Amino acid sequence: MNKAHTMEPNEHASILNWVITGVITIIGSLSAAITILFKINETRNSREICELKEGLKECAKDREECETDRLRLTAQLNSVEGRVSYLEDKLSTKTPKSDNHN
Repeated sequence: MNKAHTMEPNEHASILNWVITGVITIIGSLSAAITILFKINETRNSREICELKEGLKECAKDREECETDRLRLTAQLNSVEGRVSYLEDKLSTKTPKSDNHN
């Protein structure tokens, strides 16, 4: 037999230990990287959620302000419409109606 191609059982165990150690190290490193990236992503998401909540509060405040302005403007419009109607009625009774255009 050719001794260059044969290995002792002890050598197989040594290589197998190195391979197993390498695989475990790779899996551990990948797990750590995934965990770190997940935590970074969660931190970013948490910060963005807080910003969105603040924006939502501002939108609610602005919407309330718009509703208040709309009610005030509607009341003012009704008042102006009433005044215009009053003036139109007053003008139509003051001006003489002439049926004779010749």
